[in-house]
Amino acid sequence: MLKSFVRNILTLITLTASVTACVKGGQISSSGSSSETGAITVTLVYPTASGASWSPIIDTNDNNRYHIKGLNLTIAGICSRGVSKIMVNAYTETATCQGDGSFTFSKTYLSGAQGDITLTLTAYDSSDALISGSTATTYVRIDATAPSAPVISTPSGSPYEHSGSDAVFQILGSVSTDTVKLTGPGGVTITPSGTSWSHDVTLTPGSTLDFTFYSYDLAGNQSAGTTQTIEWSPNISLKAAGAFPGSSTITDGVSGFKLEAAIIAYPGSVNDNGASGMTLQTGFNYITNSVRAN
Repeated sequence: MLKSFVRNILTLITLTASVTACVKGGQISSSGSSSETGAITVTLVYPTASGASWSPIIDTNDNNRYHIKGLNLTIAGICSRGVSKIMVNAYTETATCQGDGSFTFSKTYLSGAQGDITLTLTAYDSSDALISGSTATTYVRIDATAPSAPVISTPSGSPYEHSGSDAVFQILGSVSTDTVKLTGPGGVTITPSGTSWSHDVTLTPGSTLDFTFYSYDLAGNQSAGTTQTIEWSPNISLKAAGAFPGSSTITDGVSGFKLEAAIIAYPGSVNDNGASGMTLQTGFNYITNSVRAN
């Protein structure tokens, strides 16, 4: 029994020496700074509800800032060997470096926290010691507020009764400064010029049509719709399709009648006979002038 006891004591001393050597070798550190080396890289930032398939909207004019639609944010990235935990800013939220070298961090913001936010991600080893130089900074804008609905200035009222021969009508308007695009009839995309925009719509004779427009900000928030109603009554020329001798009195045997050379019809002119030298037949003492709407 004494031999067994001595053997166990020697084994314990050996294990203790091994652990001490491991600590001195820098594999485990309980100090504030780790001897590990590692790196973290942000690969994608997106609204959590949209999933990783969402194509990030980045403002290259503002620190490559990610514009996040809504209040739910997810950051995905890669982390190298030696990184165990990733802390975001001074928050208690952390992300774990997975065995495949990836990490994700998700956070839900309160509505009052909307706006521009800087997120600094810092790496730690398995003993919670900071890995020097292993940080990544990401700029985001949390945006759950839709832009104002587009304003239509021309025409000045809705419904609008349009008259004229032109089947194409140009609608003009303005948008808020955070609007980067509009959509119109059929989902067509309209790019504003500053805060002004225009779009040509095609009308239908005698029909009342609704044209609805929406504004979008860089995060993809959609405004309420603005609808313009237009009723088109094209110009109609009424022409007498009879014969006129140039006198208020029409009698038998009068010659020199001439049919009207052109009868006007939308969308253009329809040329008629234009023949002259017509003579009324004897006994035929009146001409009926029928009026046509073309």
